[in-house]
Amino acid sequence: MKRAAANYAVLNIIRPENFDRHTERDFFMPGDGFEIRFSSSPLSPIETDIYVVHISRLSRIIDRENRDGPPVLSWGPPELLPAAFELGCSDYLKEPWSSEEFGIRCSRLLPGMRIPFPWGTISLSGFDIHCGKRSALLTSPERKVLRILFRYLNQPVHRESIHYALWGELRPGSRAVDMHISSLRKKFRFIAHCELNPHPIRTLHGTGYTIHTL
Repeated sequence: MKRAAANYAVLNIIRPENFDRHTERDFFMPGDGFEIRFSSSPLSPIETDIYVVHISRLSRIIDRENRDGPPVLSWGPPELLPAAFELGCSDYLKEPWSSEEFGIRCSRLLPGMRIPFPWGTISLSGFDIHCGKRSALLTSPERKVLRILFRYLNQPVHRESIHYALWGELRPGSRAVDMHISSLRKKFRFIAHCELNPHPIRTLHGTGYTIHTL
Protein backbone atom coordinates (compact mmCIF):
# COMPACT_ATOMS: atom_id res chain seq x y z
CA MET A 1 0.00 0.00 0.00
CA LYS A 2 1.34 3.42 -0.95
CA ARG A 3 2.34 6.01 1.64
CA ALA A 4 -0.23 8.73 2.10
CA ALA A 5 0.99 12.28 1.64
CA ALA A 6 -0.72 13.81 4.67
CA ASN A 7 0.61 11.67 7.52
CA TYR A 8 1.46 13.64 10.63
CA ALA A 9 1.56 13.36 14.39
CA VAL A 10 0.24 16.13 16.63
CA LEU A 11 2.61 17.89 19.04
CA ASN A 12 0.81 19.91 21.70
CA ILE A 13 3.30 22.58 22.78
CA ILE A 14 2.10 24.09 26.04
CA ARG A 15 3.23 27.68 26.31
CA PRO A 16 5.22 28.65 29.40
CA GLU A 17 4.60 32.04 30.98
CA ASN A 18 6.12 35.03 29.13
CA PHE A 19 6.72 32.97 26.00
CA ASP A 20 7.20 35.05 22.85
CA ARG A 21 4.41 33.99 20.50
CA HIS A 22 6.01 35.82 17.57
CA THR A 23 8.97 33.42 17.55
CA GLU A 24 7.31 30.22 18.77
CA ARG A 25 7.08 28.53 15.35
CA ASP A 26 10.74 29.26 14.66
CA PHE A 27 11.55 27.87 18.11
CA PHE A 28 9.93 24.49 17.39
CA MET A 29 10.65 23.04 13.93
CA PRO A 30 10.51 19.23 14.13
CA GLY A 31 10.41 18.74 10.37
CA ASP A 32 7.96 16.91 8.12
CA GLY A 33 5.44 14.51 9.59
CA PHE A 34 4.33 16.67 12.50
CA GLU A 35 1.55 19.15 13.15
CA ILE A 36 2.23 21.66 15.95
CA ARG A 37 -0.61 22.93 18.11
CA PHE A 38 0.18 25.62 20.67
CA SER A 39 -2.01 26.06 23.71
CA SER A 40 -1.94 27.56 27.19
CA SER A 41 -3.26 24.35 28.77
CA PRO A 42 -3.04 20.73 27.61
CA LEU A 43 -5.27 19.54 24.82
CA SER A 44 -7.31 16.40 25.37
CA PRO A 45 -5.22 13.20 25.21
CA ILE A 46 -7.25 12.06 22.20
CA GLU A 47 -6.27 15.24 20.31
CA THR A 48 -2.49 14.94 20.67
CA ASP A 49 0.33 12.42 20.30
CA ILE A 50 3.00 14.15 22.43
CA TYR A 51 2.86 16.91 25.03
CA VAL A 52 5.81 19.34 24.83
CA VAL A 53 6.20 21.41 28.00
CA HIS A 54 8.83 23.59 29.69
CA ILE A 55 10.12 22.21 32.98
CA SER A 56 8.63 25.22 34.78
CA ARG A 57 5.17 23.78 34.08
CA LEU A 58 6.05 20.11 34.09
CA SER A 59 4.82 19.20 37.57
CA ARG A 60 1.39 20.71 36.89
CA ILE A 61 1.06 18.92 33.57
CA ILE A 62 2.14 15.55 34.98
CA ASP A 63 -0.29 15.93 37.89
CA ARG A 64 -3.13 16.92 35.60
CA GLU A 65 -2.69 14.42 32.78
CA ASN A 66 -3.00 10.69 33.20
CA ARG A 67 0.43 9.04 33.11
CA ASP A 68 -1.03 6.43 30.77
CA GLY A 69 -1.78 9.16 28.24
CA PRO A 70 0.52 10.66 25.58
CA PRO A 71 4.25 10.93 26.37
CA VAL A 72 5.60 14.21 27.75
CA LEU A 73 8.70 15.82 26.20
CA SER A 74 10.07 18.54 28.46
CA TRP A 75 12.74 21.16 27.81
CA GLY A 76 14.87 23.55 29.83
CA PRO A 77 18.39 24.20 31.18
CA PRO A 78 20.84 21.26 31.15
CA GLU A 79 21.25 21.26 34.92
CA LEU A 80 17.52 20.53 35.40
CA LEU A 81 17.57 17.27 33.42
CA PRO A 82 17.60 15.01 36.56
CA ALA A 83 14.72 16.96 38.09
CA ALA A 84 12.68 16.65 34.89
CA PHE A 85 12.94 12.86 34.86
CA GLU A 86 12.14 12.71 38.57
CA LEU A 87 8.94 14.63 37.80
CA GLY A 88 8.01 11.97 35.25
CA CYS A 89 8.75 13.31 31.78
CA SER A 90 9.35 10.82 28.95
CA ASP A 91 12.33 12.70 27.51
CA TYR A 92 14.13 16.00 28.03
CA LEU A 93 15.63 18.55 25.62
CA LYS A 94 18.58 20.47 26.98
CA GLU A 95 18.80 24.07 25.83
CA PRO A 96 19.88 24.86 23.18
CA TRP A 97 18.82 22.19 20.69
CA SER A 98 18.59 21.83 16.94
CA SER A 99 15.42 21.25 14.95
CA GLU A 100 16.88 17.90 13.87
CA GLU A 101 17.30 16.77 17.49
CA PHE A 102 13.78 17.93 18.32
CA GLY A 103 12.32 15.94 15.41
CA ILE A 104 14.29 12.80 16.25
CA ARG A 105 13.24 12.87 19.90
CA CYS A 106 9.61 13.41 18.96
CA SER A 107 9.71 10.52 16.48
CA ARG A 108 11.14 8.19 19.15
CA LEU A 109 8.29 9.08 21.50
CA LEU A 110 5.45 8.26 19.13
CA PRO A 111 3.53 5.59 21.01
CA GLY A 112 3.16 2.07 19.70
CA MET A 113 0.45 -0.41 20.64
CA ARG A 114 0.05 -4.20 20.50
CA ILE A 115 -3.48 -5.60 20.56
CA PRO A 116 -4.06 -9.39 20.56
CA PHE A 117 -6.98 -10.88 18.64
CA PRO A 118 -7.95 -14.55 18.26
CA TRP A 119 -6.51 -14.55 14.72
CA GLY A 120 -3.28 -12.65 15.49
CA THR A 121 -1.74 -9.61 17.17
CA ILE A 122 -1.92 -6.18 15.56
CA SER A 123 0.93 -3.77 16.27
CA LEU A 124 0.59 -0.04 15.71
CA SER A 125 3.93 1.72 15.36
CA GLY A 126 4.02 5.24 13.99
CA PHE A 127 1.73 5.13 10.97
CA ASP A 128 2.16 1.41 10.28
CA ILE A 129 0.01 -1.48 11.45
CA HIS A 130 1.45 -4.99 11.37
CA CYS A 131 0.15 -8.52 11.81
CA GLY A 132 2.75 -11.22 11.27
CA LYS A 133 4.66 -10.44 8.08
CA ARG A 134 1.97 -8.22 6.57
CA SER A 135 1.68 -4.47 7.12
CA ALA A 136 -0.32 -1.48 5.95
CA LEU A 137 0.24 2.25 6.17
CA LEU A 138 -2.36 4.46 7.81
CA THR A 139 -3.27 7.99 6.91
CA SER A 140 -3.15 10.49 9.76
CA PRO A 141 -6.95 10.50 10.33
CA GLU A 142 -7.04 6.68 10.26
CA ARG A 143 -4.25 6.54 12.85
CA LYS A 144 -6.11 8.95 15.13
CA VAL A 145 -9.35 6.96 14.86
CA LEU A 146 -7.55 3.66 15.49
CA ARG A 147 -5.67 5.01 18.52
CA ILE A 148 -8.96 6.13 20.08
CA LEU A 149 -10.59 2.75 19.45
CA PHE A 150 -7.52 0.93 20.80
CA ARG A 151 -7.51 3.10 23.91
CA TYR A 152 -11.11 2.10 24.67
CA LEU A 153 -11.06 -1.56 23.65
CA ASN A 154 -14.41 -3.34 23.89
CA GLN A 155 -16.05 -0.06 24.88
CA PRO A 156 -18.24 2.27 22.82
CA VAL A 157 -16.53 5.31 21.35
CA HIS A 158 -19.03 8.01 20.51
CA ARG A 159 -18.97 9.50 17.04
CA GLU A 160 -18.79 12.97 18.60
CA SER A 161 -15.54 12.08 20.38
CA ILE A 162 -13.97 11.08 17.08
CA HIS A 163 -15.13 14.34 15.47
CA TYR A 164 -13.44 16.39 18.19
CA ALA A 165 -10.26 14.30 17.94
CA LEU A 166 -10.06 14.82 14.18
CA TRP A 167 -11.20 18.41 13.80
CA GLY A 168 -11.74 19.97 17.22
CA GLU A 169 -15.43 20.43 16.46
CA LEU A 170 -18.60 18.59 15.48
CA ARG A 171 -19.29 18.29 11.77
CA PRO A 172 -22.91 17.16 11.46
CA GLY A 173 -23.65 15.33 8.24
CA SER A 174 -20.01 14.53 7.50
CA ARG A 175 -19.37 11.01 6.24
CA ALA A 176 -15.60 11.28 6.70
CA VAL A 177 -15.52 9.13 9.85
CA ASP A 178 -17.46 6.36 8.12
CA MET A 179 -14.94 6.47 5.26
CA HIS A 180 -12.01 6.20 7.69
CA ILE A 181 -13.66 3.25 9.45
CA SER A 182 -14.30 1.53 6.11
CA SER A 183 -10.66 1.98 5.12
CA LEU A 184 -9.43 0.66 8.47
CA ARG A 185 -11.60 -2.45 8.07
CA LYS A 186 -10.05 -3.13 4.65
CA LYS A 187 -6.52 -2.71 6.05
CA PHE A 188 -7.32 -5.05 8.96
CA ARG A 189 -8.45 -7.70 6.46
CA PHE A 190 -5.31 -7.17 4.41
CA ILE A 191 -2.85 -7.61 7.27
CA ALA A 192 -4.88 -10.42 8.90
CA HIS A 193 -5.02 -12.18 5.51
CA CYS A 194 -8.55 -13.40 6.19
CA GLU A 195 -12.12 -12.18 5.83
CA LEU A 196 -12.63 -11.32 9.54
CA ASN A 197 -16.28 -12.22 9.94
CA PRO A 198 -17.44 -10.70 12.23
CA HIS A 199 -15.07 -7.80 11.85
CA PRO A 200 -13.48 -6.53 15.09
CA ILE A 201 -14.22 -2.89 14.14
CA ARG A 202 -17.95 -2.70 14.74
CA THR A 203 -20.54 -0.01 14.24
CA LEU A 204 -22.77 0.74 17.23
CA HIS A 205 -25.85 2.21 15.61
CA GLY A 206 -26.89 5.46 17.19
CA THR A 207 -23.69 5.64 19.24
CA GLY A 208 -20.43 5.23 17.36
CA TYR A 209 -17.88 2.43 17.04
CA THR A 210 -15.88 -0.12 19.02
CA ILE A 211 -13.07 -2.61 18.53
CA HIS A 212 -14.04 -6.03 19.86
CA THR A 213 -11.08 -8.25 20.75
CA LEU A 214 -12.90 -11.43 21.84
